[in-house]
Amino acid sequence: SWNLDGNALKETLKVSMFKFISKIQAIGHGILRVDEVNECQLLNPDTAKVEKSQKGEVKAVIELGENLEEAFLAKSPAKNSLYDVYSTLGGLSEYAARSRLQFDYSNFVKETLSKEVCVYDMATSESYIPVWYKFLASKNPELVEKSKEALGTSEPSASAIFDNSEKDELCKAVLNELFDTIATEISNMTWRTLCQSGIYLTGTLFRNNSEKFISSKVIKDVLKTKFDVFPVLFEIPIFVVLADDLE
Repeated sequence: SWNLDGNALKETLKVSMFKFISKIQAIGHGILRVDEVNECQLLNPDTAKVEKSQKGEVKAVIELGENLEEAFLAKSPAKNSLYDVYSTLGGLSEYAARSRLQFDYSNFVKETLSKEVCVYDMATSESYIPVWYKFLASKNPELVEKSKEALGTSEPSASAIFDNSEKDELCKAVLNELFDTIATEISNMTWRTLCQSGIYLTGTLFRNNSEKFISSKVIKDVLKTKFDVFPVLFEIPIFVVLADDLE
């Protein structure tokens, strides 16, 4: 177990002040030094106004890898040129299914994994993508044998599902539901924080599959439906961050 003793750390490190921050807070500070031209790709290049990222308004971060973590950045009231990073528990908010299929997935998670509630982390993170596969296999038994032959296993990893999504119908179905859910959470985060200076998508899932996210018609359709109510949201740049040294 960890024993974090402030006085001991001060003495060992010879510092008078320090602050413990979480991983997502470190990533939030890290995006402030990201080169948006060379280290990012735009998820919404047709509508985004990239110059908004320089205007000092609220920024938001969605980190997606083994877990879903979220944060937002706002200018520090004490220091005009700096941001404070506020981590949220957005990944632990209850998953709001948008279709009967997604509602059934929520129940599948609760029943098969003995969870009291299905949260967004369980519907988007890398560790739960194989759960989506198992669920959709149970819904589409006619696709299972062909998928098993293509993948060489009936329990593929998240990376295998992404890699085979163009040639395997079951993997493609998984990504369609995953993209729908992630796009919904991107729009939710945008509404919650009004992040006028941009939303930054970080983590291994976005970084390793950036082209699939950017080219996804499912994501574009969800964002259009969500943002049509308040068209100015279309202008908010959504950056897929390719840099992997943010912490």
